[in-house]
Amino acid sequence: MGQQVKKKKNPAALVKQATARLEKEYGVPSPKPYRNPLDELVQTILSQNTNDLNRDRAYTSLRSRFPEWEQVMRAPAKKIAEAIKVGGLANQKSVRIKKILTIIQERYGALDLDFLKKTPVQEGMELLGSFNGVGPKT
Repeated sequence: MGQQVKKKKNPAALVKQATARLEKEYGVPSPKPYRNPLDELVQTILSQNTNDLNRDRAYTSLRSRFPEWEQVMRAPAKKIAEAIKVGGLANQKSVRIKKILTIIQERYGALDLDFLKKTPVQEGMELLGSFNGVGPKT
């Protein structure tokens, strides 16, 4: 009697099959609209060590209190911390955000990272990683 050998299924085929079933059941998801790169960077910093709900609340509160990034950069860290306290670690994050905005202004002459849209990924990761508190995960 010979043993039957179970044939392993191709992982890519399994993923494709699962995706088709999910899309049939729930539809194709729409990608979230991205903000400009500076907005995304600040929101990502706010997401550190918290959940999405508190990150979003902190971001909304920050932008409500300081509609322009220049206002955030010029504000005392204590005032920034008050605006983002719902996100947790507000004292650390406020100093980090203020410092990063200052560096961007000094390096590039404006609070704008739109050039990253055309920058090679590795180069963009190195640039962002040069900011204190921004690592590969961020």
